[in-house]
Amino acid sequence: MRNDKKFVNTFLNHDFGGVPIHMHIVCDNPKRVSKIPKLSQEVTQISYYITREEIETVQLYAKPGLLQKFEIYKQKKGADKKPSTFLINEQGVTTVKKYQYVYDLWRNRPDDLVKAIELTKQLMKKKKLLRGYLDRGYLADLLKTGK
Repeated sequence: MRNDKKFVNTFLNHDFGGVPIHMHIVCDNPKRVSKIPKLSQEVTQISYYITREEIETVQLYAKPGLLQKFEIYKQKKGADKKPSTFLINEQGVTTVKKYQYVYDLWRNRPDDLVKAIELTKQLMKKKKLLRGYLDRGYLADLLKTGK
């Protein structure tokens, strides 16, 4: 949920018995600062996890052939190369970032979602786009090559 006020009103309007809440927020904007602590006294700490890549990349694995269509789309002159733009403009998915769309896309296919996440991780690692990715193999390669 992107709207902090709506999130607080929907999920933090209960009595938590004075237990402090530590929130974990995953987002793709490194400048994101949540207003939730100002809106709710229950939240005492927030940890941010920044994904610089488009989260919609995972959705490119939802249907057979979609990733290949995206690769063709990226070759178009003047095309915005983001997966979200491709899904909206070329596939007509106007709700690409909405909870219900993502839920409906994967709800009966959790194994496919896990596979899509793993494939996206491999793709980002291969392209060296997964910032902060420090598995031992990648770190060893980084130290050897200096790149």
